[in-house]
Parts: sequence; structure tokens; C-alpha cells
Amino acid sequence: MRKISKVNNKKFKKKCMEMFNKYGITETGSNFYEYQLDTQYGLLRLSVHDEEIFTYSIFTRFDEPEKAKEKFACNPYSGKYNFHCADMETTLNSFERFIKEVI
Repeated sequence: MRKISKVNNKKFKKKCMEMFNKYGITETGSNFYEYQLDTQYGLLRLSVHDEEIFTYSIFTRFDEPEKAKEKFACNPYSGKYNFHCADMETTLNSFERFIKEVI
């Protein structure tokens, strides 16, 4: 398996930012979860992994896992629900379907 190039990581980050703007996901100023979205399951925190690794990754965590675990297979204790895939479009499409379900 090959590492994702800097060019493709930059493209992934750009597409994520476009999607974040489309759905009203805002910056937090935090170090790890740099973005957030108010959802019907509580506050969702988000971060985009844009290092040269083997997968495209979007990390999310619900602040209220007790609400989210009823609908999603998130970690019932931490509320983490992440997206990882070696294919950029698959990662973005999976994430967008998820966002449409939570808003």
C-alpha cells in the first residue's frame, strides 16, 4: 500500500472544507477537534487528518454519546465515530451521508 501524496492530501482537505462550509460546520480554535457542528444528537466535534499516511481520515466525536449510540455505532463511552478509507471519494461520500443523518 502506498502513502497518500501531499498533493492528494491537500485536495482531500480542500474538499472537506468545502463540505464543512456547505453543512455549517464551524471552526473551534481547538488543537485536535478543530471543527464542530450542532446536531440532533448533541455537539459533534471534527478533525481532518491530512498527513502523509495510507488512508484519508475524518475523526468525529459526539459530546453526548448516550444520544448518538442509539443511532450510530459510535464508541458508547467516548462518542468517537471516525471515517478511514484508502479512497478519497469513498471517505467523503461516507462522511457526507453521515452528516445528512445527524443534522
